[in-house]
Amino acid sequence: MTQIKPYLGKMLGLGALLLLCCGLFLTAPLPVHSQPYYMPTEQITDAYENGLSDVMVEASGTVERLLPDDTIGSRHQRFIVRVGRNHTVLISHNIDPDIGQRIEGIRVGDTVRFRGEYEWNDLGGIIHWTHRDPDQEHPDGWIEHNGVRYW
Repeated sequence: MTQIKPYLGKMLGLGALLLLCCGLFLTAPLPVHSQPYYMPTEQITDAYENGLSDVMVEASGTVERLLPDDTIGSRHQRFIVRVGRNHTVLISHNIDPDIGQRIEGIRVGDTVRFRGEYEWNDLGGIIHWTHRDPDQEHPDGWIEHNGVRYW
């Protein structure tokens, strides 16, 4: 017992320190996801069914059709993405040199993740604002394709 006494205080101190560290770890705030607005694919369908617009969404889907670039006004790369069994959206991605980047090598059947603003229309909706806002007044969007994030 006399040999244990000198170590007992140290062990109690270490135990208390361990409990304190565990308590701090368990009560520490979790890291915040870098994207403040997240809307699963099902909610895009819900926004469509309820006629909602101006909704920031983040989802993924499969490229179903490539469309010609929209060259009227700001240039946009356009393609149709299936986001649900019965739902497609038009992605309209700004490719003006001072705004966004063209998604190189995109093909029908590719999977893309995206973050942008959903606008309702009777065809399923449009996702735009898939780029950074140079004026920093609108949440940034993006498109990920083959591990590359395009702003």
